[in-house]
Amino acid sequence: MTGAVYFFGNARFDVSNLELTVGGQARALEPKSSRLLRYLIENRGSVASKEEIIAAVWEGVAVSDNALTRAITQIRKALEDDAKQPRYVETVPTVGYRFIAEVTEAAQPTVPPAPPPEKSVGRSQNRRWLIASALGLAVVAAGMTIWWIHIPPTPRVAGLRQVTQSAAADMWPSLSPDSNQIVFSSNRSGRFELYTKSLAPGGAERQITSDRLDNIEPAWSPDGASIAYSASSTGEIRTIPSTGGAPRTVVSGGDSPQWSPDGRLLAFRRDPLASGNGRRADETINPYASSAITNPFDRSAVAVVDVQTGAVRVLTRPEAGSARPNPHWLADGNRIVFSSPPQQNGKGARMSAISITGANPGSPIRTFEAGKWPLYPVVAPDGRSFYYSDKQADTPGIWRAWIGWLGTVSDVRSVIPIADGEARYLDLSRDGKRLAFSRQTGESAIWSISLDANGAAIGELKPVIEDRNIRNTEPWLSRDGSKLAFTTLQPDGHQVIYLANPDGSSPEPWTPASQDARSAEWVGSERKLVFLTRKDGVSSYWVGAIGGRQEQLHPDLDLTRTERIRVSNDGTMLVAHENTPAGLRVVVSPLNGGPRRSLTSPPRSIGFAFWSPDGRSIAAQERLEGRSRLVVFPSSGRGEIRVLNDSFDQIFASDWSPDGERIAFAGLNDGTWNIYWVSVTSGKTEQLTHYSGGSASGFVRYPSWSPDGRRILYERNNWKSNIYIADLQAKPQKD
Repeated sequence: MTGAVYFFGNARFDVSNLELTVGGQARALEPKSSRLLRYLIENRGSVASKEEIIAAVWEGVAVSDNALTRAITQIRKALEDDAKQPRYVETVPTVGYRFIAEVTEAAQPTVPPAPPPEKSVGRSQNRRWLIASALGLAVVAAGMTIWWIHIPPTPRVAGLRQVTQSAAADMWPSLSPDSNQIVFSSNRSGRFELYTKSLAPGGAERQITSDRLDNIEPAWSPDGASIAYSASSTGEIRTIPSTGGAPRTVVSGGDSPQWSPDGRLLAFRRDPLASGNGRRADETINPYASSAITNPFDRSAVAVVDVQTGAVRVLTRPEAGSARPNPHWLADGNRIVFSSPPQQNGKGARMSAISITGANPGSPIRTFEAGKWPLYPVVAPDGRSFYYSDKQADTPGIWRAWIGWLGTVSDVRSVIPIADGEARYLDLSRDGKRLAFSRQTGESAIWSISLDANGAAIGELKPVIEDRNIRNTEPWLSRDGSKLAFTTLQPDGHQVIYLANPDGSSPEPWTPASQDARSAEWVGSERKLVFLTRKDGVSSYWVGAIGGRQEQLHPDLDLTRTERIRVSNDGTMLVAHENTPAGLRVVVSPLNGGPRRSLTSPPRSIGFAFWSPDGRSIAAQERLEGRSRLVVFPSSGRGEIRVLNDSFDQIFASDWSPDGERIAFAGLNDGTWNIYWVSVTSGKTEQLTHYSGGSASGFVRYPSWSPDGRRILYERNNWKSNIYIADLQAKPQKD
């Protein structure tokens, strides 16, 4: 290898030759500008100070800031980048610059040496050589065929035991190298922290983190000395001594870390939008609340990071709509297995799959069709069989499959049936004899609160929508109160918008299952909905009337990095937030075209915005040190950003009352989620639900007011999870 090639946006940068192409066309750069671009790319995601850049690029030669500014300008011109709305190079005022685009790196192969001159051989000698070669290849092929066709004995479960007894959520188990301990994450204290537990009878349990950063997805290092995990509130992957102690940040903008067998690398899910922002708390409270699974517009990839240097290699191109990869290493240390996004097979049918890729950029990806919705794959030490969870299989639970000749999947068998609940987050011991997983049980529904004239809750809470879909969320009543729209996450992984009567009766799908649709909202006084879709990898925004045709809209929004689009009451404007490496930014755009404007900007990370009924104000959530608070500011962008409520661990606001006096929100306090409203004028806060138990494993979301202000609809999920260990033994194939 002589160098690397970087891909970002529609650009390609060849490091060896310092050649930049954009859209397939060569773009000339001066040598110093080329070296500067390389330096920024290789230090992407971090702020490079002017002094650091000049020292590295100009190699100690005394130059003014003007030389650096000129080189930056040349790079931006070549990349067609905008300094005010950057896609590649971001200016950090008074400090320096940062490369913000997601980069895929591939190696540049060297030219192989020419073969030595052939010696002259006789015709008979050449014939004998060919025959011998053919026989040798036949023997090798036969041996390989026998090796692959042979299927080892199917394992049986010699013992299955529950090792945690919690009313909260004990999740993400990882076995120690000797298989005698586990590390896991639990929210029994109100926030997710890490715990270790001995698997011996009566084994002790020990909490090893307590910083309230929602620490999840732990993974034990091969030498047993360290544990890697995701600090989800900050969007960082960290390591900590397995006995507890001070953590160390390895990389930002990722989750789901897993150690390589030699302990030098971590495979992880690379999220280009998470760096510096963390994930919303609901993405850790419930896996199904995670944008990594439920958001069809997610852009994540499998990557590896060097634990000591922090150098990152992205192995797969970001796949919009991907399920969380949950990468696991094969025993050879050269390959990684992960969950693939559902895709079309050769017959046009939707296929759920498991994929394996090499540990270097550009490695081919082998994809196996397996199960109905396979998740959390782990590969056995033989490297040819794997376990996975499939809730939608004919027998829900944990399955084992064999990777046969030419990459086909065969001998697919149920290993641990789970009729009640779901198996998640599998981990397999090094010898393949012990399997750890978390078992989740619970429910999802849309509920209703009745309110009196003063906004106080009256009567009993009532369920409106209850079914077997994984999530029923985003409930909105039409302006005339005659129809209820809501979004479901279905068992096959699709998101579908449904319409029902106001009491929840007669629900019918409004969008087809062939596309993912979400964020439906009523627009104007007519019974029309605007909504976001994703099909064949392309995001688009639409409007449609009940019983009428649907038309695509073209607002000035980059749908690849824009989330939570909300429409104004008069149906003319949109508000949303853009994801940037430095945080969230609120933007507004005319519904039917016209330039967008930024209303907030980093370092204040503000998002999840929505309009007041008169369109003059916008409410939003501000992320601050792992918490969120409710803020309000003028929709003109000129005026104070006022903090309306800062008394909760987390606040997820969603809707204004019809008179514009109150804002409904879901709030986390003392480890429990409930629905509240807060007065915009007085700051008074009213609690509407009274769920208790001190466990954040149950949650409420997306409260929305009825047009008459006498009812609030909201999503409620109530579930728990515990850790199980299965001891596996081989059994004869005939069994």
